[in-house]
Amino acid sequence: MAVRYFPVLKANNWTAPQRIPYSLISDHESQAMLNHGQSLATLERRGGLCPSEMIAVITNQGLWDVSHDEDAQVEATKKLWKMLWQ
Repeated sequence: MAVRYFPVLKANNWTAPQRIPYSLISDHESQAMLNHGQSLATLERRGGLCPSEMIAVITNQGLWDVSHDEDAQVEATKKLWKMLWQ
């Protein structure tokens, strides 16, 4: 069976992965709905989430409970890479 992926939005010089396995985020559909008012499928079609938004969804935090500035994106990117290498 082919692996399904969820896209990671990038800007500036972030070294974020281009995508993550869908299995990392699929159990957090309800948090995606709370944070963005959209399903994961809709967010996927629209290009995905930026690293900090993705970490908020995966860790079940509200969108406004996490910072979205450049430093936060760098830290969120590190967390994504760590999750991918576990």
